[in-house]
Amino acid sequence: RTWGGLIGISANPDLIDGGSLTVPFFRFFTPDMEWRVENEGVSPDIEVELDPAAVNRGQDTQLDAAIATITRQLADYKPVDRREAPPIPTALGK
Repeated sequence: RTWGGLIGISANPDLIDGGSLTVPFFRFFTPDMEWRVENEGVSPDIEVELDPAAVNRGQDTQLDAAIATITRQLADYKPVDRREAPPIPTALGK
């Protein structure tokens, strides 16, 4: 899960006296008409238990899980033959 601090600050110019200030500038609005993610984070698609002993051995359990998942998905993958570009979306989130 991400940490959930997603109200971002951006493009805050310096003040004439050399000081600065930060102002919340953006956050996430979903197609369901909700402000989301702030204070809740984003859940991972695949839960992987972090193993401190594996980290000490130089293993990355998250990377290993990702490689195993992609390898399984590629076994059944059939490419889509597109002769033309898909239509431009006409509705938010679709």
